[in-house]
Formats: sequence, C-alpha cells, structure tokens
Amino acid sequence: MPTSSSGQEIDRRLAEMAVSATAPRQIVTITVGQYGQVIDVQFPSGAYRTLPPADLASALIQTLRKAQARAREEVAILMAPMTPPHFDATGAQLTAPTQPDESGIFQKTTH
Repeated sequence: MPTSSSGQEIDRRLAEMAVSATAPRQIVTITVGQYGQVIDVQFPSGAYRTLPPADLASALIQTLRKAQARAREEVAILMAPMTPPHFDATGAQLTAPTQPDESGIFQKTTH
C-alpha cells in the first residue's frame, strides 16, 4: 500500500507532467498535460507551410492523439502502485479505421 508521501510524490509528478509527440517531417510538435489537455503547439520546421489545409489538420489531430496516448500511458505507470492488478488505467480509445492519403504520409479517417 502506498504511503502518504508516495501519494504526494505521484500528485506532484502528475501536476508537472508534460508529454510531447512530433509529426513526421517535424510538421508539428504538440505537448499535453496529465489529462491530455494541450499545453503547447510548436512548428519546429517550415514543413507545415507546404501542406494543403486538410493534410495539416490531419497531422495536428494525429499528433495530438499520439501525445494524449503517451500521457495516458505515463499516468497509468505512475498510478500502477495505487490501482488493482489487471486494471487498465490507460483508458485506451477506439479509433475509426484509417487509410493512407494520396501522399502515403498521412492517414485519412474513413466513415
């Protein structure tokens, strides 16, 4: 059973959590917090300037989802000592099937 001090350490680490993901070709880097909330968006290169708006939007959404998934994984790891065995704390989300776009770089969501 975790002690109060370990609980406080977990709380501190959760409060300070910042997890980033970067799209291919460094189009965008998105950083999220412990709840998956966007903390920062950076465009580390000028690659985004050459993209059609739909491809840029797709890159943003996919990168955000990647950062949020990583944040869920980190939260699950931090919370593991306090959760029952075999409990999935990642809150994995179901996603729509995807297929490559014309460039083969991005994925289009199919409906």
